Amino acid sequence: MHPSSGPGLAKTIKPRLVVSLARQLHCVTQHGLDALLATADTVSEGALIDGHWSGTSSINLPLPPHLSATQLRVLMRDPHLRLRIVRLAAREAAIRAPAALDTVRCEVSQRVEHLLLRIVVDVDAWVVHARGRVLGAPLHR
Repeated sequence: MHPSSGPGLAKTIKPRLVVSLARQLHCVTQHGLDALLATADTVSEGALIDGHWSGTSSINLPLPPHLSATQLRVLMRDPHLRLRIVRLAAREAAIRAPAALDTVRCEVSQRVEHLLLRIVVDVDAWVVHARGRVLGAPLHR
C-alpha cells in the first residue's frame, strides 16, 4: 500500500488527555416527599373472592405549580415514592380485608392531569385463615 493512499498527518488530531463531562443530578428529598404525601387524597376499595383479596387504591397527589418537566419525571421514577405508595396501598388492603393477608402483590400506574399526580395501585393477596392456612390454597400433606 502506498503511503499517500491514506489520510495525511494534517488530518489526524491529537488524542485528548483529559475530557470534561458535566452531569446534572436530581434526587427527591425525604422531607419533600413527606410533605407531598401528607397532602395525598386516598380512596381504597376491595373484595374477598374465593379466599383471595383483590382491591384498588387511588392516590391523588397535588403537585407544586413550580415543578419543571424534568423534576416531574424524577419524582415519577423515584423508588422511594413507589415504595411509600405500595406500603400505603398494602396497609389500606390489610385494614379492609376480613383477615390477615399473605404476601401482597401490587401493580402501580401513574399519570399527570393538570397539577395532580394520579396513582392507582392494584392489590392482590391471599387471605390467611385464623389457623395460619391461606384460604383457597390447597392443603400440603
